[in-house]
Amino acid sequence: MNWRSRLAIILVLVGISVQAHGEVVLDSDDNAATFVGAWIQATTSVGFYGTDFATATGGGTADSARFFSPRPITTTGSWCIQARWTTGAARTTAAQYQVFDGTTLRATFTVNQQINGGAWRRLGCVYLTAGRIGEVRLIDTGVVAPSVVVADGVRWVWEE
Repeated sequence: MNWRSRLAIILVLVGISVQAHGEVVLDSDDNAATFVGAWIQATTSVGFYGTDFATATGGGTADSARFFSPRPITTTGSWCIQARWTTGAARTTAAQYQVFDGTTLRATFTVNQQINGGAWRRLGCVYLTAGRIGEVRLIDTGVVAPSVVVADGVRWVWEE
């Protein structure tokens, strides 16, 4: 067997390993995303993922967008959480993303949504447990009207 064949086998095995752990992507229009409070679906901005995104105006009801992993976490270890939002002047500078390992809050990441929109942005990494359902909640606690919080999508990426 020559070196190219061996390299191809190694690449296939690495690809299988990544797929086994991989990533989970949830969009605001997925069934695994639920909204509590006064969220408005929109398509009027650029850079959103999927078919739409949602906004909630601060200062009113306690709004939360909840993104549940569609299946239990597959591997215990460090998972990096990424999020997307659309950029705009009316966006909050203090969007709060809470990451849960089952019912246990593991971390809260605060993001300025006025910048860096339209792409996946790494919020940070957390330790998650195999067999539990992962959840990311985007909340508007502390956001003052007329600023809005944008829920577009979240992604869990297993850090090998």
